[in-house]
Amino acid sequence: CGALDSHHRKHVGLLIEAICAIPSNESVKLVMAGKLNDKIINSLAGLSENLKKRFILYNKYLTDQELINLTTAADLICTPYTEHYAPSGIVLRAIKCRTPVLVPNYHWFKFMVEEFGIGWVIPQLTLAGLSGAIIKAKTETKTFGIKPYFKLPLLEQYYSTKNFVSHWMESVVETEKFSFDDLLKQLSEQK
Repeated sequence: CGALDSHHRKHVGLLIEAICAIPSNESVKLVMAGKLNDKIINSLAGLSENLKKRFILYNKYLTDQELINLTTAADLICTPYTEHYAPSGIVLRAIKCRTPVLVPNYHWFKFMVEEFGIGWVIPQLTLAGLSGAIIKAKTETKTFGIKPYFKLPLLEQYYSTKNFVSHWMESVVETEKFSFDDLLKQLSEQK
């Protein structure tokens, strides 16, 4: 989970606020797992008793198996990240466990939702946007029967060893050779 202040791009504070902002008639729980920062624990301690019931804290360093178990048991993995331009470890773990995700509306995250149906995007990374996206994911999963991972065979094919080797061969091996001497020559010409 991280901390309220050491990983700003993870928006833990915004996620806590979004869970609190969801109307009381909506049954939601947020499991916060991993070694938690004192600021997270203190911010939750200040909540009303009704809001505290929405949070389950698992405050310890997790083994790989514990993380797999938690990810598999979850209904949704929520990652309201910003400034994160590569695959996310927890999202990849959610894909492995077939757990739907709620991710930012940009780059790799958006691509994975649009192309492979692994969950939903957060339309705007605001309090209203995040809390609304959580309710939407919850409602669509239960009411309309939308099941993420309907494109799982395509996802497995895309991330297969065969496809990786094919792209690697095409982009690395079969490209024009560019030696270290060529690099030095190009650099000296730019001076």
